[in-house]
Amino acid sequence: MLSPDLRDDAQSPHRLETHSDADAREPSLFEHARTPTWLRYGVPLVLAFNFALFVWANVAMGATVNLTLETPTGEVIEPDPLFEFTFANTVRDMWLAEEYVLSIMCAVFSGGWPYVKITLLGLAWFLPPQHGMWPRLRRTVLIVLDALGKWSLVDAYVLLLCMVAFRVHFELTFTGDRGEDLVSTCDIFTKPQIGSYLFIGATIISLVMGHVVLGADRNATRTLHLEPPDPTWDEQSPKESIASHMFCHPEGGGRRLRFSSRGKVAVAALMIAATALVIAGVLVEGYEFDIQGLTGLFLGDDAMTKYSVVSTGEDIPHASGNSDDVKVMLLQIGFFVFVLGSLLALATLMLFLWLGPLAA
Repeated sequence: MLSPDLRDDAQSPHRLETHSDADAREPSLFEHARTPTWLRYGVPLVLAFNFALFVWANVAMGATVNLTLETPTGEVIEPDPLFEFTFANTVRDMWLAEEYVLSIMCAVFSGGWPYVKITLLGLAWFLPPQHGMWPRLRRTVLIVLDALGKWSLVDAYVLLLCMVAFRVHFELTFTGDRGEDLVSTCDIFTKPQIGSYLFIGATIISLVMGHVVLGADRNATRTLHLEPPDPTWDEQSPKESIASHMFCHPEGGGRRLRFSSRGKVAVAALMIAATALVIAGVLVEGYEFDIQGLTGLFLGDDAMTKYSVVSTGEDIPHASGNSDDVKVMLLQIGFFVFVLGSLLALATLMLFLWLGPLAA
């Protein structure tokens, strides 16, 4: 896909300079002259608040499984919750159900990882190179944190799946004293509690802060040449797409590499195919819930339900027992944004970056 361009070029291969002396003189992001005052003190304050928010979310009630029973006379009976979800019992119950991978993922990415990420963001903000936080190391740490931070949403996805799965509705019909049919309805649903909203809010803040600190790092180190600049670039260079760009050969020698026509088409086709697969994947049925026991006996054929990603999101308001709750609607919007919207936006942006003419 990459074809060499062997044009005679007198320029020597460009190598990344170490800049060790310049790096050692660099202050921390907190002390850097390019960091505005409001950001210098705002970042640690928000990180501390974010840490406390995660602690609160993990010890608070995440959700409850509720039951409502409506009698033939219209009286609604709402007993105490049948089950209460917390972070600890979610991890434990998944482990006891032999869902070891999901249990470990929830424990690591929802229980431990958020605190590790905030701590590392704080170290990246305060530690100067003299204490080991060299600019290149800091950049690598921040990029890794940004990439892995999204996994903290695993616990939120599990909650929403449980909301949809545990939504049960059935009717009991019996004959009254006068021979008439009397109907009682029973609804079992999962209701999000404050812990769920706190955790999702804290995760979003954490994701935003990762971008903020990474942006501050790039602004502070833009003259340190952490990445090798293109020696062929100048301010008069015309705009071009990545697909048409001439890349320096890694072995130097003045040689260049560029994508062949087939390579350009192949990469674009793969991006389009990936987008199509994402759309197909969220529309087709991907998993099923089979309710057994006495409840499954009452449900009959409805005991087994199949869901797609889209149908899961559509059922969230109904599954909560209160489809008009604004907080639940926000959960639904967040589900579609993170599960579907972000993937489609990423695919569209990648295709634009590949084919669109851009300045270097």
